[in-house]
Amino acid sequence: MAAIDIRDMKWLSNYMRFSTNVSDPLILSGSMPGSISVNFSSLLESDSKGNSYFVVGGRAYFEANTFYIENNNLTINSYTYKGFFD
Repeated sequence: MAAIDIRDMKWLSNYMRFSTNVSDPLILSGSMPGSISVNFSSLLESDSKGNSYFVVGGRAYFEANTFYIENNNLTINSYTYKGFFD
């Protein structure tokens, strides 16, 4: 599984996860790119209700992760990248 976690800028322990299961061997080997859809409107909706601060000053902080889950147990978690969506 691959995931993008958008972190709340006030409470970094709070995040909204967007993920996808990856089974294509070409993507897993790095020979072909994959993609994950991020629903920015759900971030803005949460912010507008005062529940979070995902988008601050037009920026949203993200962390990308890959996971390997075997027999319903997390076996490998690889933190791969971080940055901002502007």
